[in-house]
Amino acid sequence: SDASRHTGVEWANYYAVTDWLNLNLDVALTRSRFTGDDLPDGDRIENSVGRVVTGGLYAGRASGLIGALQLRSFGPRPLTGDGSVTSDATALVNAQIGYRFQRIAVALDILNAFDSDAADVSYFYGSRLRGEATEVEDVHAHPVIPRTARLSVVARF
Repeated sequence: SDASRHTGVEWANYYAVTDWLNLNLDVALTRSRFTGDDLPDGDRIENSVGRVVTGGLYAGRASGLIGALQLRSFGPRPLTGDGSVTSDATALVNAQIGYRFQRIAVALDILNAFDSDAADVSYFYGSRLRGEATEVEDVHAHPVIPRTARLSVVARF
């Protein structure tokens, strides 16, 4: 691949509100560009994420009820070298509820709690469906996982 330059800043924040409630907010802003002199398609790096925000809250003690709520957001990404086509932004919410015993924790996670149909990854390229006379350039996407429940049991030794 061509030479590139990535500059940015990350800001991580963790705050213990009480002995059982913690908040977090992480923000990453990045500018990624190809740096070569001969870039016929433009200087954008396809699918380079320029903004990522993750925030949430976690509630729980050493034993008893536990719970968490997390928002993860990816900003739009360039899909072409000139930046004329971009992906949509993606935001997902995950939730957790459970119970922690002394050495064992049982939790139910709900991934993609609001059943978003956003794209996990997007690409821009030409394709042709059966019956189409010519190739059509369009955005092709791989969707995020649908709402999913996951039960976990964790034992500490």
